[in-house]
Amino acid sequence: MKKVDSVFNKFSKKLKTVLIKAQDMASSLFLTEVSFWEMLYVLSQEKGIIVYQLLTDNKIKSKDLKLEIIKKASAKNNVKFVDDLSKQAKKNFISQFSEESQDIIEKSVRIAYQRQHPYIGTEHLLMAILSSDIKELDDYFKAHQIDRQRLIESIENILL
Repeated sequence: MKKVDSVFNKFSKKLKTVLIKAQDMASSLFLTEVSFWEMLYVLSQEKGIIVYQLLTDNKIKSKDLKLEIIKKASAKNNVKFVDDLSKQAKKNFISQFSEESQDIIEKSVRIAYQRQHPYIGTEHLLMAILSSDIKELDDYFKAHQIDRQRLIESIENILL
């Protein structure tokens, strides 16, 4: 546990905020899991971080990301799940990070350590998301004519 705590202490304040907001968003929609969509959405909303500007410059719009999340939230199985929750359970509901999201967070840690950065920030998280093999994200980029490789190269330049 000590090792996990020491890694978590290297997370920047903004990264912690992004992860908390992503979890809060998923929980407010009664999603059982926090996915990369919620993390990417919050990154696209966090003004004052370099990643926000990068996403904006590359035409990644938070409203489009939110639509993806809403589509997921309104899926049949999620609606049934929410209907089955008691009022008290809804009040105390907390989404858990999906296995894929946990892998992305771990990947962001590896990216920071490989570059010998003393912290793990939002730029590491975005790089981890973009460099993960996620078909849904590929489809989103194709549909919105977003050049993933250009984004990756931009983040690489930031991480130098």
